[in-house]
Amino acid sequence: MNILFCDACNGSLSLQDIEAGRALLRDGKNYCPACRPIIEKQGTAASVPQTPRNRRLRSEYQKMVELTSRSDFISFQVVDLEPGAPPDKYYVTFTCKGIVGIDAAQAPVYADRHECMVYLDADYPKAPPKMRWRTAIWQPNILHVPPHSVCIDLSWWAASRTLDRLVLMLAEMVQYKNYHAANTPPFPIDKDVAKWVIEVAEPRGIVSKTRPVDTRELCRPQRIKMGGASAPEAATAGPATKAAPPSPPQPPPTKRIKIHEQPKGRIKILKDEEPKKS
Repeated sequence: MNILFCDACNGSLSLQDIEAGRALLRDGKNYCPACRPIIEKQGTAASVPQTPRNRRLRSEYQKMVELTSRSDFISFQVVDLEPGAPPDKYYVTFTCKGIVGIDAAQAPVYADRHECMVYLDADYPKAPPKMRWRTAIWQPNILHVPPHSVCIDLSWWAASRTLDRLVLMLAEMVQYKNYHAANTPPFPIDKDVAKWVIEVAEPRGIVSKTRPVDTRELCRPQRIKMGGASAPEAATAGPATKAAPPSPPQPPPTKRIKIHEQPKGRIKILKDEEPKKS
């Protein structure tokens, strides 16, 4: 069974998408329906300058497609795409449970749709992306009032960090799996929410470091290619490896030798003794 993969995101490509014309075949490469609009707008790969920044941005886009292919809670839309350039601005949507406000009784108000703008500007990846939250949010590390900035620990960021890792962390912040409300470095950006977390939410058991508002896993296990097929698919694609050989016979138990110390430091070997059966 032949398995095709998208040359942009490395995701699986179904025969139905190809036959129905939803996939894109260009320059001997295959692109899935999710990548097709981006590839068509970019033009051929030869028209895109192969600068370090463009290579990094293209790699980030591929990682984002792979992330969303493994998650039921994360999706994205590319915006303000320049012709001939890889994406550098995203609207990322999270459909996990999060807190978007509080009522008069200080009880949390929940929602299951959240959106953030992520922009990989000229300073990226030396500096983290610029981020603005686009929907209501109540989280100590995201401003719930304009300009709706998002705060991450700068000591965590490094040029080796990738966009998909950052987006996954943002989703965990929505779920309250990841938050910092204490008035210690790196300091919460929204003091009002931080005060509510410390004085109300944590004492009432609404949230804690071990009690997020959404405990669901954000991603399915990552697929690993095995001989042209992914690991989950390999089970249905026929035997990929030979059956494991039977275990070799165990050698007979080693005889123990009794050693008795004789006077004047001489050693005398008495005899071989079979090990006692228990």
